[in-house]
Amino acid sequence: MSGECRLIRLECTRPTCSHLPRLYLTRVGVHSPDSLWCNGAYVVTMTVFSLSTFRRVGPMDLPTAYFSSMPGGLAPMTIAGEEAGGDSQLIPIAHVIRIFCVVSFVPIYLALVPGVELTPVSLTLSEVFVLPPWKDWFIWGLCALVGFFGARAIRMPFGEILGPMTLCATVYIFEVVTVTLPPFVTIAAQIVIGTSIGTQFAQLRGRYVLRTVITSMGTTIVMLAGALMVAELMAPLLGMDPLSLLLALVPGGLVEMGLIAVALDADTAFISAMHTWRIILIAVSAPLLFGLVGRRLS
Repeated sequence: MSGECRLIRLECTRPTCSHLPRLYLTRVGVHSPDSLWCNGAYVVTMTVFSLSTFRRVGPMDLPTAYFSSMPGGLAPMTIAGEEAGGDSQLIPIAHVIRIFCVVSFVPIYLALVPGVELTPVSLTLSEVFVLPPWKDWFIWGLCALVGFFGARAIRMPFGEILGPMTLCATVYIFEVVTVTLPPFVTIAAQIVIGTSIGTQFAQLRGRYVLRTVITSMGTTIVMLAGALMVAELMAPLLGMDPLSLLLALVPGGLVEMGLIAVALDADTAFISAMHTWRIILIAVSAPLLFGLVGRRLS
């Protein structure tokens, strides 16, 4: 494996947010505007389809269907949906089913159709507990506190999430901070979020959940088929590898799709950038749009 590929493998095993501006500009290059529009159009189309399906087939109330239909952002959509008056039990179920279907079906498709052999990549103990300089800890803490209380002060919709996220993204974009959060911090955060979401499933009835599970599986299958169709049609126009564009479009997790991209020797930086763009687009625009329009409709 070349030195460049080894570097990509190492970066893909950790959160890639701090490397996004440099990697995106150097690796995506002239394809970035068209790729962003393509990804954005895919997200909007799949969201409209899923929203309509959840409302009619679910059936769900508007806040629950709206935040369940987003092709990304399990934790922020669950929190934002609960604040908007949605069902805090059904929203995470819809997103968990989406993630489960993506991480299950995509490797099977890649193994059976292109015949790709996928190998797992793991973190070592020293990589999990790496400690950045104290200056970076101070900036992260400042972003969290100022973003949280500042967003509350100006009454930003869903500011508890958007405030810290916006400030943190800003310091990374301007390279005030250039290192990633230690993996043990992100792992701990995922455990806390996962546990808090899991407690919402208490006293659920099987029949109450079954329709949501089936509906979520159906919408996810349509999302995967749509991503495959868009990748096959748009890749020649964008001058890209169809598999790289497919992995950039499917509504799975950044880490999972990144690991598959490493195994394929695909454009890992491009795929990471596209998934980060999708998550940011959803996490920022979805709560704001519902705060402006959705509350009136519901």
